[in-house]
Amino acid sequence: MGLIRFFKIRFAAVLILGIIPFSVLSGQEAKLFASEIQELEKILEGSASSGADRRDAYKRIARLLQAAGNIEGAAEAWSGAAYAEQGKRDDGALLSAVRCLMALGEWGKAEAGVKAVLLTGRDRGNLLTARYLGAQVEAFQTKSGDHSALASFLDDPDYEDQKSMTYYLLWVVSGNESYKTKLLREYPRSPEAIAAADSQNDRVSAAPGALLILFPGRDSITLGTPVPSAPSAEKPPETTASAGPAAAQPPAPEPSPAAAGPQALQVGLYSREENAKAMAARLTEAGFTASVSERLVNNNRYWAVTTPPGRDYNETLLRLKDAGFESFPVF
Repeated sequence: MGLIRFFKIRFAAVLILGIIPFSVLSGQEAKLFASEIQELEKILEGSASSGADRRDAYKRIARLLQAAGNIEGAAEAWSGAAYAEQGKRDDGALLSAVRCLMALGEWGKAEAGVKAVLLTGRDRGNLLTARYLGAQVEAFQTKSGDHSALASFLDDPDYEDQKSMTYYLLWVVSGNESYKTKLLREYPRSPEAIAAADSQNDRVSAAPGALLILFPGRDSITLGTPVPSAPSAEKPPETTASAGPAAAQPPAPEPSPAAAGPQALQVGLYSREENAKAMAARLTEAGFTASVSERLVNNNRYWAVTTPPGRDYNETLLRLKDAGFESFPVF
C-alpha cells in the first residue's frame, strides 16, 4: 500500500506541474539541450541585458529544465524570472516556482511563495491560483486530518475547471474513497480518473510512465496572467521630469532606486503574533534588524516579520539565506 501511495503522490506532483518530465535524453537531444542552456546563460551573464531579457531567459531555462525532469533547477530558474526585473515581480513565474517546490516536497518554501503573492499580488488570476496552491500545500502538510480548506474549492465556481484535480488530491491526502468514487463518476475521462482507476487494482507500474503522456502542456491551475508591465514603464519619465530643476537634481538619484527596489525583505508571515515575535528575536540574534507588523490577508489577521533590504537587497537575501532564513522582497 505504501508503494501505491507513492505513485499516487508522484502523479499528483505531475498534475501540479502540468508537464511531461523526460528523465532520459538521447545523445543528440542532450547536446541541443546543453547548447540552448548555454546561449540563455550568456544573456543572464551579459551586463547589457535588460531586466526583461533576463526574465525571459530565466523562463526559457525553467521550461527546458522542467521538461527534462530537473525540477529543482526549474524551481530556481522560475524564482530568478520572478525577481529578474527590479521593482516588478512576476507573480506568474513565482507561482510556477511554487509548483516545482511542491513537486519536490519543499512545502515551507512553497508556502512562502504563495504568501508573497497573496500578500502583495494584485492580479486576480494569480491570486486565485495562489489560493488554490496554498490550500494544496496546507493539505499535504496537515497532520490533523482536516482537509476542509481544499475541499471548499469543490463548491467554488471560480475553480470548476479544477474539480477533477481537487477530487484526486483530496483522495490522495485523506485516503477517503468517497472522493475517488465521485471522481470516477463525474469525470470518468479525466487524467485524474484514469490514474485513480489504475491504482484500484494495484496497477502501480502504469502510474509514473504511461500516464505522463496524458499531460502535453496541461496547466489547468493557471487561472490568470502576470500583471502588465505598462504602468511600471511609465514611472521613469516622471522621476526624470521631477529631477529637471537644478535645485532638485542632487536628491533625485536617491528616491529613484528606493522606488525601484524593495521596501523590505519578508522573512515570515504568521497567524500568531507570538510566533512572529519569536522569529524577530532569532533574526536579531543573528545580527539583522527585525520588525513585526500586522497585515490583513483575505480578512484574516497575520503578522509579518521583515528586515531592511540594505543598499543591495540581493546581497542581503544571500546573507539571510546563509544564516538559515528564507526571505523574499516586498515592493
